[in-house]
Amino acid sequence: MTIDGLVSVPRCVRVAASPDGSWLCVEVQRPDADGARFVSQLFRVPVAPTSSEGPTLPLVAAGPVTALTRGDVSCSNPEFRRDGALAFLSKRVDPGASSDDAVAQVWLFPPTGGDATPLTDEPLGVTAFQFSGARLVTVVPVLLGVPHDRQAAVAKDIEKNGPSILRYTQMPVRFWDDWRRPAAPHFVVRDADGGGRRDLTPTADREHRGAPWAVAGERLITVRYDRGPDGIDDGALITFDLATGAIEVVRAAAGWCPFAIAGAPSGVAAALAEDRTGSGASTMQLWTVDGGSARRVVLDDPWLHPTEVAVAPWGGLVVVGARRGEVPVVAVDADGRTTVVAAGASHERVVAGPPGVWFGLRSRVTHPPEPFVVGPEPGSARLMHRFSGPEHELVVEHLDTVGADGGHTHSLLVRAPADARAPVLMWVHGGPISAWGDGWHWRWCVAAAVAAGFAVCLPNPRGSTGYGQGWVDGVWGNTWGGACFDDLMAVTDAVERHPAVDGQRVVMMGGSFGGYMVNWVGGRTDRFRALISHAGVFDFRVMFATTDEPAWFRKMLGVHAWHPDLDRYSPHTGVDSWRTPTMILHGQRDVRVGHDQAVMLFDALQQRGVPSELVLFPDENHWILKPRNIRAWYDAWIGFVRAHVR
Repeated sequence: MTIDGLVSVPRCVRVAASPDGSWLCVEVQRPDADGARFVSQLFRVPVAPTSSEGPTLPLVAAGPVTALTRGDVSCSNPEFRRDGALAFLSKRVDPGASSDDAVAQVWLFPPTGGDATPLTDEPLGVTAFQFSGARLVTVVPVLLGVPHDRQAAVAKDIEKNGPSILRYTQMPVRFWDDWRRPAAPHFVVRDADGGGRRDLTPTADREHRGAPWAVAGERLITVRYDRGPDGIDDGALITFDLATGAIEVVRAAAGWCPFAIAGAPSGVAAALAEDRTGSGASTMQLWTVDGGSARRVVLDDPWLHPTEVAVAPWGGLVVVGARRGEVPVVAVDADGRTTVVAAGASHERVVAGPPGVWFGLRSRVTHPPEPFVVGPEPGSARLMHRFSGPEHELVVEHLDTVGADGGHTHSLLVRAPADARAPVLMWVHGGPISAWGDGWHWRWCVAAAVAAGFAVCLPNPRGSTGYGQGWVDGVWGNTWGGACFDDLMAVTDAVERHPAVDGQRVVMMGGSFGGYMVNWVGGRTDRFRALISHAGVFDFRVMFATTDEPAWFRKMLGVHAWHPDLDRYSPHTGVDSWRTPTMILHGQRDVRVGHDQAVMLFDALQQRGVPSELVLFPDENHWILKPRNIRAWYDAWIGFVRAHVR
């Protein structure tokens, strides 16, 4: 997997299953003709016919895979109407029309075939949609106080002539890479053919910004945000009656907020919620919703950290989440009993098919996400098609390291099958509440690093998910550089002794919290040949002043910006001891961890004569997302590391 290959290989991002289960629509991204941005195409992947005994599961697609859309205009977010018509979002325009001011609308392929036509004509476009029986529910940006027929003209005039004023009465005022904009998301319901437009939330401003939502029968289920006493959003789980617009609060509690919702035509829905009322890190909870009531379902697997939920028309419910270095699909019954449906890899974007069947995307460190099918017969998930080509030949080894306090750190060591003793990259994940697993990562591509001549160690120290709540809590509070650092040093000790790699040439790198840990390591040990810090925190006090979510940072640390113990694990306190050559990378539009952290670190290292380089991307945020920038990002750090591990 070369860097050029990493950028050009097709990227499967989501699937949609036809109502009869006969085919999948797969959204696949690729670079545009100029190689400047990624665009989405839609593909048809046939599924074996369903018999009276149940569907026959294919090892591959049951027929030729065909492109449904082409060109450099993205077609994304596929969704089927109940009659089998396929809808999607696109900024395409009718032949002969100008595309200069095009905004995304819902387009529809008729069930009998033919060209797609637009279903919506929203002035500022559509950002998301779902069908619910005879209705179409859309999320659209709306300028408050501006008549519907003036929305586009007013928005264009403001963009060109101003005023540029932004006013706020509540935090947060920024998110990831930009200021919160005046246009607010509204839920607009239409007939399934696009007519009969009604705004369910005509006065909404910040209540539903970024809210999860789903349709279940005749109800829209979503979240209404309100700032909690800790400065973090609480989320009330609410429903809208699609016929009358009546609103019902299903559940609301302080320190509680749903982050994923799924629904079924029967009206049954499920939600995953984050509960931050405990003394440690937030806990993940599963709730089922039936009508106007919600019930918590306590999972019998304490290691499973759910991040995704899906509900089937035939009554099945699955969650997807981290569990000891993989991301399985797990069925859940009404009493919380769990049954693994698909394991041995990382799964995402799971949707229901015919009774007992689930579709989605499956990846490993050896191959990017590809469409899979599983069920109803016992067995592992099977890939239906390989858009990205053959699997990469890599050796994946699981390590278990015991630290000084007896804690067990699970890691993956990935290397080429050849016997050459390669230098090692210790990649520290972000979060800090996250985890590495046996899955593909486009931003931190293990296969590309191995192809560049390295072995890669993916450690899951304290703070990692999939090993129980106690392991997550090990990084909570003002302890970032404590047990997590000790765990990483124990893993490094084990890697240095590993006979299949060169333990004398070890480099540490990481992004976000991983970048923080690289910065902390830089002032505490000289054992690494080089350090690569991407979007890492360097000074806690400056982080408080510049991050878009100071309330969350305060919650994680457990101390205020003026607390005397704040600097206990702030990396800037160890800079006088820093000796290791370091590359610092950052996106200038990042407001989660501001690029000032990178400039401060670079200046400190330069003043102390430490070999160092600063790499900035003015048009990127917390992640590096544009194809040409991705190439430049990998080329920069790979060249730097090679120079220091010759």
